[in-house]
Amino acid sequence: MAENWKTIASGERYRIIQGDCQDVMRDTAIRPNLIFADPPFNVGKKYDGYVDRRTNKEFRQWVISWTKLAYTILDDDGVLVLHGPDALADIWIPLLINERWRRIAWVNWYYSFGQWTDRNWIDSRCHAFVIRKGGGNTWNPIDVMIKSERLKMGDKRVKTSRYKGMRLPGTVWGVQGDEELGVPDDTKGMCRIQGNNRERERECSNQLPEAYLKRFILAYTNTGDLVFDPFCGSGTTAKVAVETGRDVVTCDVSENSCRVASDRVKRMLKESPEILEVL
Repeated sequence: MAENWKTIASGERYRIIQGDCQDVMRDTAIRPNLIFADPPFNVGKKYDGYVDRRTNKEFRQWVISWTKLAYTILDDDGVLVLHGPDALADIWIPLLINERWRRIAWVNWYYSFGQWTDRNWIDSRCHAFVIRKGGGNTWNPIDVMIKSERLKMGDKRVKTSRYKGMRLPGTVWGVQGDEELGVPDDTKGMCRIQGNNRERERECSNQLPEAYLKRFILAYTNTGDLVFDPFCGSGTTAKVAVETGRDVVTCDVSENSCRVASDRVKRMLKESPEILEVL
């Protein structure tokens, strides 16, 4: 059963597996409280062990297959977050409707440095569909609140407000605030990870910001819960999950990606061993 995948690294709070996510989901009997999925986009990226150029029909069938499987293995009150561009949204929206899955949020992550073109508007966002399986999913609003504009301006009314001037972010993340224009800064640290970014893992071409993952993990899980990422990549989900006191299982077809993720988690734990003391 396990011959199609192998554990590359494991520790007190993490397990990193090399193998196809569908094999891993079928074989490991995990029941995650949160699944975050950031799959290949079918745009011809060069991946180790995966061809990112399928026909539209093949790609759609593949996406639907693993997405259904991910929903199936969720804990009864678990949450599934599906991250991707418009092309993936075109697949997921009909699937959610047909399967009657309960979407509880639709977040857009805005980023600069989108692929340049003069033929159409430059792509500068990804979607994140948040789906709950049951009716009792975890929701920790206080853990992800940010400063309101009233608090920033020193408005005295915040002292008597329920959350003392703190508020939940909106559904568009990554837009830089502009106080003169009255645009709130919802997402510090959520810029696209370019080559000179301090979070950048040199061997990985695609990488999401840690702050983006952290907001989902803090909002929809508690300490000690299990997070699963079927597309490990550079290991951002694994790093943030362990850092925040969650357990994590992640997998990737690429052995190199698994090694990068493993090194990233181990490096963090070496620098901050007190993380494992979080209960």
